[in-house]
Amino acid sequence: MRSKLLLMRLAVALTAVLLVLTLFGGCGDEDDVYLEVYTMPVNLDPQLAQGEEAELVIRQMFKRLVTVRDGEICPSAAESWEVSGDGLRYTFTIAQEEYWSDGEPLLAEDFVFAFERLFSPETDSPLAENFASVSGASERLSGEETAIGVTAPDEHTVEFTLSKPDNRFLYLLSTTAASPCREDFFLSTHGRYGLTMQTIVGNGDYRVTTWNESELRLRGVAGTAEEGTSILLSTETEEQRYAVWQLSSEDGDGLVYGLMLNPDCPLFAESGVRKALLCDLPEDIPRHLLPEWMWQDGRELDIPQMELSDMRQMFQQGASAAGGSSGYTVLIPEESGLYDAFAAIAQIWQQDFGLFLAVEQLPEREVIARVESGEYDAALTFLNAEYDHPSGVLSQLLQADETAGTGKFSELYGQAAAETDPEQAKELLFAAEQTLLDEGFFLPVFLLRTELLSGPLAHSDNPGGREISIYHLVT
Repeated sequence: MRSKLLLMRLAVALTAVLLVLTLFGGCGDEDDVYLEVYTMPVNLDPQLAQGEEAELVIRQMFKRLVTVRDGEICPSAAESWEVSGDGLRYTFTIAQEEYWSDGEPLLAEDFVFAFERLFSPETDSPLAENFASVSGASERLSGEETAIGVTAPDEHTVEFTLSKPDNRFLYLLSTTAASPCREDFFLSTHGRYGLTMQTIVGNGDYRVTTWNESELRLRGVAGTAEEGTSILLSTETEEQRYAVWQLSSEDGDGLVYGLMLNPDCPLFAESGVRKALLCDLPEDIPRHLLPEWMWQDGRELDIPQMELSDMRQMFQQGASAAGGSSGYTVLIPEESGLYDAFAAIAQIWQQDFGLFLAVEQLPEREVIARVESGEYDAALTFLNAEYDHPSGVLSQLLQADETAGTGKFSELYGQAAAETDPEQAKELLFAAEQTLLDEGFFLPVFLLRTELLSGPLAHSDNPGGREISIYHLVT
């Protein structure tokens, strides 16, 4: 499991970027898209880099074999692919007109070398475990000299052989770790691949033209659809650079914020306590745990119903077994609105159960880091994603189920991973999501929609007030 998970907001941000470039495609030296970020990436090596800023840049610089749009697998560097009936062999045909940004042709061997690097113990990639279903991957990672199931029968064909079926595999191939790597260029960097803009080359529509401590600029590669377009990432806020106004806070995809309960805490290890808290939530809470785009059919989860007297009895029994319900703290991001949203629910729980939870407000990144390290009682957060597929979100709760759950969630998740029929796998994952809600490890609280902002440049060299688009990675 990756120590840092790709933030769910990244998927929303990337969608917004692509939308903006379509609507506001520009020309000249001005920036078409401005992205306000916390920090600059320090590494753009796709097989190693983590963090939402680095992954956003890599997604613009590199094309994987496939990409995900609206939850569906679509061609990218590969123009077509075939999957064997047993789900163990994936064969991709690379489009003839694909090139690296320096003009060299993209070849099948570039993907083979990327996976050789990914599975090399010397690379020590935190992303490699996601691809453990590839034949020989586990053995190579453990140091054995064995062939991996990634080959290039010819210059434009890449073939993957799996040791077991994995219906997530196409989605995994859309992640940054599956980006190609050209061996001759990699060797020419003498160990500094991805650390400077001179030691990285991509096959996507953008290349890096500026990279320092405060900003990173991407420009469209000549001959691509994005030629003449640029994206600027900066650690400066929009107040420092632009006068902006809100275009919309309703369009796009919503993230479900909820209360993550730590199963290692005595109180929240009690299933009765978790179920009582779940059943006592207001009726207008989100009826799903995953981002809206992951389920395209509008399906909703069932919230258990229970009389208040029964909820109180269940909570009191659990609290007694845990040695009491006092002394627990909820971590809440400092961003405006989140505290008020939780306070309304906390008031209900205090009235109905006598539960008082202390609050500690921190920057959202610190909240996420505390959750990932297990150093929390409860936290108001959203479910991160390893890749753009429901299983990439749900996988985070496997440990919680093993620690204090019934095991049903883990069983359904495992069945979905082994299912070769995509529709049946989807049904199993939805059942797993329902089970996860029933177990009460993540209690949905409210739906937060991202904001796309636009405004005129405040620069003196832009007297015409040209419109640009600004997207917040974190709203």
